[in-house]
Amino acid sequence: MLAVNPGVLLLDEPLSNLDATLRLEMRAELRRLHETFGTTIVFVSHDQWEAMTLATTIAVMSAGQMQQVGTPDQIYAAPANRFVAEFIGTHKLNMIPLYPPLSHLAQHLHQRFSLHDSEHTELCGIRPEEIVLSAEAGNNGVAMTIDNIMPTGGSWIIELVTGNDRLFHSTQLRPRWQPHQQVFCQLLSHSLHFFNRHGLRHEIAAQ
Repeated sequence: MLAVNPGVLLLDEPLSNLDATLRLEMRAELRRLHETFGTTIVFVSHDQWEAMTLATTIAVMSAGQMQQVGTPDQIYAAPANRFVAEFIGTHKLNMIPLYPPLSHLAQHLHQRFSLHDSEHTELCGIRPEEIVLSAEAGNNGVAMTIDNIMPTGGSWIIELVTGNDRLFHSTQLRPRWQPHQQVFCQLLSHSLHFFNRHGLRHEIAAQ
């Protein structure tokens, strides 16, 4: 039961015990209630999907500490630290270590970016859906081999390998590739997230 015209409504994981179909329906209903009555709703959830679909502002917390506050788009596009970057997103962020011994992908990134202070820049992340695959190298393409193609129902996850490096690409377009085929991965500058040794976001300029 909802209070009549409350100033603030606190909901502590209200959908956690519902089945998937009912949860989806209740998300839509809660969004409709918010738009209709304009009530401030503080919604507590461990489900990042709920947070992204319902919130106008998200506060991400870990171990009792506030990690970042922003809109869903801000949290997703510019995570403040490694925890936020890995927590937000349906498919987990790919992480590339940038410290020695340098892998093939790490060498590629060192060549493209000003990583002279790489002792303070330890990781580079890219979301699976932001990797661009092509049949030709193009600009800054990295040759990788398709190790596996996994359908998930409406989307596909493509596992890519080169040496000891492994990336996961996701797409909603039916893949035209085959396992063991070589493709070129474009790691676009605006899609990369760099983190320092403390796990904090570190802005890096392309050369």
